[in-house]
Amino acid sequence: KMSSDNHFLRAVWPPSLPVAFQNLETGRYLSTNSTGDAIVTSKKKAFWHVVGAQSGYRLLLKSQSSPPAIFSTGVDHLGLLKHDSGDASLGSEFSIRFASADSSTCNLLHLKHRKYLASTGSREVGFSSSSDGPACWDAVMSDPDDSTPTFCCPSCKQNGFVEDALWYHWPRSHGRENQFHVCPICASDGSSTQPQGSSPWGFSSHLLHHHGPEARRPKSQSDANPETHCFSLVICRHPITKKFLLVEEGCSVGFWVPAGRVDPGETFQQAAIRECVEEAGIEIDLKGILRIEYSPFRSGGGRMRVVFYAEPKDPKSPLKSSPDYESYGAEWISWKKFEKAALSGKKKLRGSEPFEWFDYVARGCRILPLDALSSEGAPVSFGT
Repeated sequence: KMSSDNHFLRAVWPPSLPVAFQNLETGRYLSTNSTGDAIVTSKKKAFWHVVGAQSGYRLLLKSQSSPPAIFSTGVDHLGLLKHDSGDASLGSEFSIRFASADSSTCNLLHLKHRKYLASTGSREVGFSSSSDGPACWDAVMSDPDDSTPTFCCPSCKQNGFVEDALWYHWPRSHGRENQFHVCPICASDGSSTQPQGSSPWGFSSHLLHHHGPEARRPKSQSDANPETHCFSLVICRHPITKKFLLVEEGCSVGFWVPAGRVDPGETFQQAAIRECVEEAGIEIDLKGILRIEYSPFRSGGGRMRVVFYAEPKDPKSPLKSSPDYESYGAEWISWKKFEKAALSGKKKLRGSEPFEWFDYVARGCRILPLDALSSEGAPVSFGT
């Protein structure tokens, strides 16, 4: 099952056609050397048949009869994992072993279930090498004429990226840049040859919203209803170290707290939890509400923000360290260290919220209960 855009494989796993695996950060391809070891190359020359096996998957090179194989743990021959709910789907992440033909050597990889694409009803699946940190691989359909369009990164000038590969490459390699660039994808179809981007995000905002997976997502709440602007902000404090969670925004915008727009169909609480996963890489437990804000617009509608207080669900969970469009990374920082860095200018802030709310929580000021914000018709709580 494939989408028609640029011959990308988007879909039910495993694919029925031969595919090449392209690293979405470097643009290089999965291949093998003469001894059958897994290697990456700059040319798309190795196409693979993905064959289900009882222990996981086997990758069969299109040109060989007995190539290397992939074996997985906890995956059936359809590549499905059973969740507690009883539904069968790809797991969020699990390890697999890529073994050479003679099984003398192997490289660890990860198969990672990427964001579900509600607009197309498909899943994105990627591989990442454990040797060089979290990276992702895209499956590109075999094309005998090799006519799949590729593009040059406008910043580092590296060639050979398919559209989605360039989309993933940008925040990982140029996450702090905020310059405008001529978009190679737009230029190739003649839609625009002018520098693209928006302030203060630069070219990143154009690439994020007009190309790749994000362009295939449903419209945001602001697009569906221009008069509704709802946001969740999270002040997260470590229960043991008492340090605060600080997120570094991309494109050198500055440091801030995990925060973002409430998506269609979400509650403020759900948005707060999602934003912490996306921007900081950790799951949280909401503990209370610091403030509910509403600012009306003269033309109608308004802007509403809910500031939550939270703690990490697992205090030992590592924070996000790989840049993407959600953030450049995250860190735990004490109030005193943050105050000194912010006042000295060593840490540029996107807004004043971290400074205000870290101080507020550190002073032990009042925190409202979570049920201060509820949906219409919710039963009234008589708790003390």
